Amino acid sequence: MTITLSIPESLKPEDGRFGSGPSKIRPEQIAALDAGATTQEVTTTMTGDEIATFIDDANDGATTTTIAEPVEAVSVSEEEVTPAWSSFLTGIPLGQWYFDEASTWFLLMALIIGVIGGVSESRFVKAFINGAADMMSVVLIIALARSITVLMASTGLDMWILNNAANALAGMSAIIFAPLSFLLYIVLSFLIPSSSGMATVSIPILGGLAHQLNFSVETMVMIYSAGNGLVNLFTPTSGAIMGGLALAKIEYSTWLKFGAKLFVVLGIVCMVILTAAMLILPGAA
Repeated sequence: MTITLSIPESLKPEDGRFGSGPSKIRPEQIAALDAGATTQEVTTTMTGDEIATFIDDANDGATTTTIAEPVEAVSVSEEEVTPAWSSFLTGIPLGQWYFDEASTWFLLMALIIGVIGGVSESRFVKAFINGAADMMSVVLIIALARSITVLMASTGLDMWILNNAANALAGMSAIIFAPLSFLLYIVLSFLIPSSSGMATVSIPILGGLAHQLNFSVETMVMIYSAGNGLVNLFTPTSGAIMGGLALAKIEYSTWLKFGAKLFVVLGIVCMVILTAAMLILPGAA
């Protein structure tokens, strides 16, 4: 039996938008932010060595490409001639900003607010230093937690744990497979704090395993989301949690003591619901 799910047209936005994140931004809005930008098409001839380097870089160095015969290729790209109006400060238009650009604007806005508010130079500098000092403990905790993640990724220990855990789950019934997969994702979320990175490395393995065992692949995605989301409520690698606690002047240990019972209850409820979903929802046809 095949079940096809569809979203009624009456529930979709009238302007055709649907989804989350960038998919909700209309093209005309992006064009307004990029107003004033002009580009030109640039054609570049690439040698065999350049092609091989390009392929290896695209694979993050995981491959070593060798092209035996002399070949040439043509690369066509768009290069900016005139920048957009929203890139006057950082060189990158709004919509493409990341940490560097956002922090630059935050600093600029802080200076402007200080001037408008009539804050003296000494008071402003003192407040800035005190605020940075409050965040230093958070920075050190995140750096230490991140160093463990980088070490495990560099040694391949995270993938070793994932592969061996997947092999151990093979052949289990759904009532055991679902809660153990949830617990596995809780462990993996400490090793791979990036949700997108976690999905990239784990879903092809555990999703494929669920498919082979005739379990619901959709439920496996739910297990990934629930496990990763639960860990992000208290993991020290979460900038949102650690930064929020620092701003609220709440110790990390105090937050753990306050939320420990809630995290445990939430985890148990998630396991029950996900196990029921794994038993009820149909697997691969």
